[in-house]
Amino acid sequence: ILNVQFEAEASSKPLQSCLSSSYSRLQTESSLEEVRRLREEVKVEAGWFCSNTEDVTWSFVQECLLLLLALTRHLSEELERFQQTPPPPAARRRTPELAPPLPPDVLSVAQQKTLAAALQFVVSLGVCPYLAPGVGVPLGRRSTFGALVEKLVRGGAEPAGGRRLLTTTNVLLQLAELSTLATLVFTRHLGDVMAALCQLGYQPHREEQRPLTAEECRLCKEALRNLLGKVYQPIIIKELLILQGGPKQVEITAGLGSAPAWLRRLCGQLLSERLMQPNGVQAVVRAVLEGGTGGDSDWRKCDAVARILVACPQQSTSADAYFRNICPQILELLHFKDKLTAQQFQRVATRAALSMVQERSSFAQQFLLRPLLAALQRCTTASNQEDSQVAVEESELTRCVEDVYKVWVVGNSPSVSLLEALEEVLPVVFTLFCFTKKNVSHLRFISFLAKLSSLTHLSSVYRACVGLDQASGPRVGNPVESQTLSMGMGLVATMLSGPQVSADDYSSMSKLLPALQTLSQQHPDVFIQELASNLRGVIATHGAYRPENLNTAAGSSSRNPESTANHINGAKTPVSKLPASSAGSTRGSTSDPPNKPLSDWLLEACDPDVPTRAFALRVLNQKVHHRDPEAVQNQEKVLMLFLENLEHEDSFVYLSAIQGLAALADSYPDRILERLLKDFQAGPSLPSSDRQRCLETRLKLGEVLMRASRAMGDLAPHLGRPLLGVFLQGTRDPDQTVRASSLSNLGELCQRMDYSLGPLAQELSSCLTALIKTEKEAEVRRAAVHVIAQLLRGLSDKTTQVLSEVLLDLYRALKLVVRSDPDEVAVLHAQLALEELDDVMRRFIFPQQKLEKKIVVLP
Repeated sequence: ILNVQFEAEASSKPLQSCLSSSYSRLQTESSLEEVRRLREEVKVEAGWFCSNTEDVTWSFVQECLLLLLALTRHLSEELERFQQTPPPPAARRRTPELAPPLPPDVLSVAQQKTLAAALQFVVSLGVCPYLAPGVGVPLGRRSTFGALVEKLVRGGAEPAGGRRLLTTTNVLLQLAELSTLATLVFTRHLGDVMAALCQLGYQPHREEQRPLTAEECRLCKEALRNLLGKVYQPIIIKELLILQGGPKQVEITAGLGSAPAWLRRLCGQLLSERLMQPNGVQAVVRAVLEGGTGGDSDWRKCDAVARILVACPQQSTSADAYFRNICPQILELLHFKDKLTAQQFQRVATRAALSMVQERSSFAQQFLLRPLLAALQRCTTASNQEDSQVAVEESELTRCVEDVYKVWVVGNSPSVSLLEALEEVLPVVFTLFCFTKKNVSHLRFISFLAKLSSLTHLSSVYRACVGLDQASGPRVGNPVESQTLSMGMGLVATMLSGPQVSADDYSSMSKLLPALQTLSQQHPDVFIQELASNLRGVIATHGAYRPENLNTAAGSSSRNPESTANHINGAKTPVSKLPASSAGSTRGSTSDPPNKPLSDWLLEACDPDVPTRAFALRVLNQKVHHRDPEAVQNQEKVLMLFLENLEHEDSFVYLSAIQGLAALADSYPDRILERLLKDFQAGPSLPSSDRQRCLETRLKLGEVLMRASRAMGDLAPHLGRPLLGVFLQGTRDPDQTVRASSLSNLGELCQRMDYSLGPLAQELSSCLTALIKTEKEAEVRRAAVHVIAQLLRGLSDKTTQVLSEVLLDLYRALKLVVRSDPDEVAVLHAQLALEELDDVMRRFIFPQQKLEKKIVVLP
């Protein structure tokens, strides 16, 4: 006892010294005159102030309370004066440099820190020592400072302690009337204020030991009610649960001791009131689950909250009223959109619904299942009526089906009552199922696929018969088409000349009848016309009509297709007799195409005939590849021609243009690559470019750049820096296909950059890991992972030197893909990349042992 008394006296000396110095400054310094005036005004009005007390701790608390009230009065006066000040003129208010003035009750960070320290002293010295055992959280459980204060501060006698607790609590509530100070009070000391009000208003006392009058108790109860209705409800529920304490079996030495019986009953009643008010269920769920991570402990909390909701509290007037109020709120928990919150809330709602069906079947049927299935029930009723009014809105029906799925399917409970409730609406559910599986959109999709197949066949026939609708002209005698056509017809003749041709074979060949009829009527060559007519007759009569020259045509066409082509070429109109405008668009009269001048090939590359144009582009490609002098001199024209043909829709043409551009980039990289990169980044720059096909053209340019990257070889470190920057920018393109194309090109280039990749390793790693973690499109994630695999494969044993700073980040990104990426292709790429990395690290840690013979000459 003597030690405790000595420590208490020792602790009171700093407080006494602080009081003396503060009072001395307040009386002597002129800058504190306003504070001195406000303090005196508050002191006169404060009937609780006692100047002759011998308790130094309480004297210190009184001075803190006076200064806090003086601050409140000062801020209130300044705020009232600020609100009465007329606003500035509109012209001044619109000035960009003129910020709106701050209200005078806005405190700086340093001021808030000082005020928080004062409030902590007030609560620690003026509230906590006077709380009854088990009421609130003891100071010793909060911090080391609290444990020290708890040892040194003594609570007063019962009546005196009650009066001091009432005084401190009233002052804190007066501070909370100002919004700025209320934030500081309630964010840090809400539980202490609630504990004090509960004790002052509800703690039972003997009549002769009652510290407060009946009127004061009533005011404390009213203040508690106002406080509970004003603060965010989940926080109130948390504080009430803390005040209620742990179970009765928990020892007092635990973190939360057993609260008195009167406090447990009071907190239970207040919690029940919070639960039954509007949105009370949501507040309870948020109070218990907010701040969780979705782990196993949170799921157990969800089940516990569900059990609480099903249990009707004793304070409820009737079970009917309780479930009538609670069930609609439980259904609302199923409709949250936030991912984590929705999972937890739906878990609570599902478990509560299943428990209620098992334990309170009648109430569940009336207040839970019937409203949940109301939309489907109305569909059942509407199906029996003849009017055509809308029974249920689509959004309402969608929500109903989703709720049914969450309760019946996700809940996965074999409850008989639950299945019987669904039995009434099963016809409607089955009708919806049939509608979604066999509706018009499904049939329309099948029809669209069928049309696509027909278009493919029609396109093949059109390409085979292109130009045959004209009786004469430069395109009719195209040797490529004529040779292909003669070979095809020769194959058909060979099949028909076989010893055994079944009826199924003739049925399959009947699809050729329209094309053969067109050839026999419109082709300018007599030989082709006669052969097509004979083939058509044999197929149409299933072999009953067989001309004598069929076997001859089959043998000559299949053994020597060039003879047919030469025959066709011989039957053509000579080039010299064709119009001048078409002389450049045919190449049938030339047996050695490269001998023609470059200007002729440039003209043929603009020919509307697809095979002619494609062949000319191939010839130009060869000239560029072999550094033809004319091609070098007309480099700009060839480039423009390739770029124009890159936008052609026929694959035969634009693939030839891609090869030509790749050859140009390989031969003249400095200027050509700059132009290609510009068009790939911003789209085609030609005046004739089709803006609607801009994306397709950019992808084709990406293919050109990929081929150019492959062809760089040892020059990649020198020429690849501009490409690397453009490809990195392309990974941020809005279109997913451009992002994937940029990543593919990046992988091709990076595996050839070797040591020059070192300064860019950090930027490259940040780009790839960000795409792997945040990209929504699976195709782009695959490409990003594939870049890492190509990078590791290209660097091989240089990986630990070039990527030493980012290798760990790349490894973690690959492991993340393997563990959590839903795309199987991305996971496969990541596994291959990890195997590459494993091989690299094994060679680095366990280098191959080489047996070397050394000859050393000793001195």
